[in-house]
Amino acid sequence: MSRSGFPQELDDKRKNIAWNEVSGGAVDLAGKVLALQWQENSEVHFLSTVHTLEAKVISERKKRQYTRSNSPAIRRVFGSHERVNIPIPAITDEYNQFKVGVDLADQYRRYYFTQLKCFQN
Repeated sequence: MSRSGFPQELDDKRKNIAWNEVSGGAVDLAGKVLALQWQENSEVHFLSTVHTLEAKVISERKKRQYTRSNSPAIRRVFGSHERVNIPIPAITDEYNQFKVGVDLADQYRRYYFTQLKCFQN
């Protein structure tokens, strides 16, 4: 895929996106692939064909470690609480729920060789 359709806001490495902010847009010309960036303690990037940029779910999040860039937002959102319910991108929530299954599938694939050559007489 060429980079001509990639969203500028995800292409610029010098940007500073606020904590828990989402940016992104369609990557391909047909608009079927979404490129999404979510700022937590570091940038998290996703590509999806089934999610939207606006889809959010409420999730209980633990207070993050303060950094120079995120400390004002962390203090504003969490205050003195250790856990708070905040809206996060739906794609992040789904990834967190189902990543164990992907990890297990990768682990099983490593244990059991399914692409063995065999000869029949």
